[in-house]
Amino acid sequence: MKAYNDVVNFVNGQSDFEDSGPSGALFGESSLRTVKNGLASTLFSSQLVDATSAFGSLGLVGIKLATDGTLSVDETKVKEKLALDAEAFRDFFVDLDGFDNGGAAEGTGEYYVDTSSDTGLFALLQKKLEALIDDKPLPSGAKAPGIIAQRKATLEANIKQFDKQIEQLEFRLEGFEQGLIAQYSALEQTMNQLNSQSSALGQLQSLNFNGNNNN
Repeated sequence: MKAYNDVVNFVNGQSDFEDSGPSGALFGESSLRTVKNGLASTLFSSQLVDATSAFGSLGLVGIKLATDGTLSVDETKVKEKLALDAEAFRDFFVDLDGFDNGGAAEGTGEYYVDTSSDTGLFALLQKKLEALIDDKPLPSGAKAPGIIAQRKATLEANIKQFDKQIEQLEFRLEGFEQGLIAQYSALEQTMNQLNSQSSALGQLQSLNFNGNNNN
């Protein structure tokens, strides 16, 4: 239960939005919601819930679901159920007869469905995780990555593309900087020439003025 709650709390933490903005680096990441929703739906799977049994759902065996998706234990109810029928309580969580998908093809939804009479919550959760994470075979014989690996590959490709764009922009900025330096150098030379010409004209004007006064 702790591991399940850790996953839910992590997803919730990434999805929070505070006054300063998103609280998690993976805010808006759809794969997180897919994992959380997939695990949550497994808790109430039709394979597991039995309306005719006193041990046919999480609530009946003493496991409460909070509004944030985390689970907690109603210790009083758990003790009652254990005292009533410890084997039935165990059977709700444990798959006693093993997993049997009836020979379903790999990569199909049925491949992860137990067709045997006994299932168990832990086994269902494990198979749901495998369905989300496992690579899926393609008609070509290759395999498509699972949801986590697929998102990781997509994000890594995006990072490489961003790095390439940054490199291109840095190259353009460097060229722009060099152009500005060249223009500034040319402007400085022009200003020096104008200052020299202005000084020469001032000296010439002074000479003419002194000559006229002497005459």
